[in-house]
Amino acid sequence: MTDPTPAALAREADTAALIAEVDAAFEAWSRSTEQLLATAREAIALADSIEQELGDAQALLQEWL
Repeated sequence: MTDPTPAALAREADTAALIAEVDAAFEAWSRSTEQLLATAREAIALADSIEQELGDAQALLQEWL
């Protein structure tokens, strides 16, 4: 086994740092995507609720007419 040169060790360290940075960026992106999906689910639920309430209001108006 040969001893790695300082340049080879530096490249390995740079590569490891780059991989760690990419991993951190991917984790942040993944969290962001999960938050976006949760917000979308909330928006869909809110839209469904509004649609239901509008239907109820329409039914009440029809009774008055």
